[in-house]
Parts: sequence; C-alpha cells; structure tokens
Amino acid sequence: MLVNFRVENYKSFKDFTEFSMKATKLKNLQESNSFYIGNISLLKSAVIYGANASGKSSLLHAMRDMQKIVKNSTDMEKVKRYKAKPFLLNTETEKKSTIFEVEFVIDDMLYRYGFEIQMNAIILEEWLFQKKLKIRAKEVRLFERTIEHTVFSSSFKEGKQLIDKTRGNALFLSVVAQFNGEISNKILRWFNSFNVLSSIKSEEFIGFSFHQLENEDFREKIVNFIKSADMGIQNIHNKKMKFDELEVDEDRLKFLPKEILDDIKENGISSIETTHMQYDKNNSFETLKSFELDFESDGTRKFLALSAPILDTIQRGSILIIDELDNSLHTE
Repeated sequence: MLVNFRVENYKSFKDFTEFSMKATKLKNLQESNSFYIGNISLLKSAVIYGANASGKSSLLHAMRDMQKIVKNSTDMEKVKRYKAKPFLLNTETEKKSTIFEVEFVIDDMLYRYGFEIQMNAIILEEWLFQKKLKIRAKEVRLFERTIEHTVFSSSFKEGKQLIDKTRGNALFLSVVAQFNGEISNKILRWFNSFNVLSSIKSEEFIGFSFHQLENEDFREKIVNFIKSADMGIQNIHNKKMKFDELEVDEDRLKFLPKEILDDIKENGISSIETTHMQYDKNNSFETLKSFELDFESDGTRKFLALSAPILDTIQRGSILIIDELDNSLHTE
C-alpha cells in the first residue's frame, strides 16, 4: 500500500514535493474512503485537481519513472537510455540531480526507500528504512549508500557481500534482489504491483480488458461494472470470427507481416459486441440487439478499457494510477 511519494527537481517540480495517501480527520470521509493498516489510516482512493500546466501529470510521471528506474536498474542497455528530467527553468537545477522517495506498507512493515540520481544515471545516494506498524516503534535503517561508502544494518544481511558488485549507475536494492534477497525482492514485487495508465492513450491498456472478457468469471464482473455506470449496456461479448468469415481485401492483407497473417488465418479475429435493449413503437421492450464496439461513444469505450485494470487492482490489492481519468467521461 502506498503511503507517501516525494520528488525533487523533476520536470515542473523544482522543490521537494510530497503526495500523501494518509487520511485526514474529516469524519465524513473516514468511513467511506479510508482504512487502518496497523496504526496508519490510509485512503482507498485520491484525486489530484489542478489547472493546466500545474504539474498533475508530472507527478504521476515521476512515480512511473521511479518505478522504471528500479525495475530496469540492472539492465545496462536500459540504463544507458535513461533521460534525466530536471526542472529546467532555473540555471541551478537544470544540471542537478533528481531525488525520488516512496513510503509503502508490506505486511506489517512500513518501508521508506529512495535515491538521488544524476543526469548520467549515476546514483549519488540510496537509502532504505523500515518501521513496524506499532505506536511507539522507531524507524530502523536497513542500508544507506553514498558514492564513498555504504552502511548496513544487521537486519539487512542479504546485501553485505554485494556492494562491490553494484555499478555506479545501478541501484543497490535491485542488485540485491537479483541475488534473491528476501527484503529486496519483497520491495521489487511491490514496485511491480504499481500500475500507471494514461487515459488519453486508452489503446495501451484496452487490450487487457478485451482479453479479460474471455474469462467468464471476469467478464461477468466487467458487465456488472458497466451496468453500474448506467450506460444502457446489458451484456458484452468477445466475438470470435474465423478467417473465411472476414470481409477483407486480399490485396491489403499482403502488407501484413507473415506471422500476423498466419495468426489471423489460424485463430481468426476477436471483436467486441455490446448488447442493448430494443423497443417497439410503443416503447415497450421487444428484443436485445447487439452492436460492434465502434457504435458506442468515446466515453463508453473508455469506461470499458478502464474496467479490467480497475477490477484487477481491487481483486489483487495493487495500486492503480490513472492520468486524465475524466477524459471522455461524464463527471458523475
């Protein structure tokens, strides 16, 4: 569970900026949108409001970039492609390093992990602390790394023999996880459960929702979710069409890569159909009528694209961050 995220000198954020999921003491929100984990009250969901160019998307991009750096840190080729994104409207900060830090809960432990990364992906500092979720518990340092030296705690024995195996442009945490460190692997799994979606580009994740429609149990959840939005849809089907049933121009198929064409010939093509109620001239229900997904509005297609990631997040207890959530959706 995400508790806090902090960033400094990144895109539109010149100074230290914090986003927190800790609940306030507003009683009307406590019951409906918060829960306790240990002695911390956390929000189930939060919305970031702001004017254009106020940094909303930049904050989400910072979360996504921190995740990418952690996941790709041991891959030399991906590290070489790292592009720093400092605050450029100041002569002092445009060449300075960026700081990322996140607090999160795994099991009954609160972790605080962060690092400072230079323009060339060199790690200047890296740190990991933990704290038991008890009222009087103190934060314990697991390790703290600088260019000159690294300090370990007895609670982080998994990393003691690996500091010399860590490149200057690699995160120590990621290296230790590669060697099956228990704590470091837990933390990397947490980062893997962190999903950031851009709603403007719904085609990036609409395939996941369509794929989930093939699972009957999950399809039923998606249908109920769509029905709750009162869009007039009674059912959704993933329709399979065989190659010989397709009305396609053979000449256009020649331009497809051979592996794609072979897959279409063998497996056909899936298409999504939605079912609506059709009425007679007296406005009495007569039958159910199916439509291709293209018939639906942009908002309906967007809602369907979001349905599986949202339901999957709730089911697995992971974290979902959506940029431009209200794009093409009614505010209600």
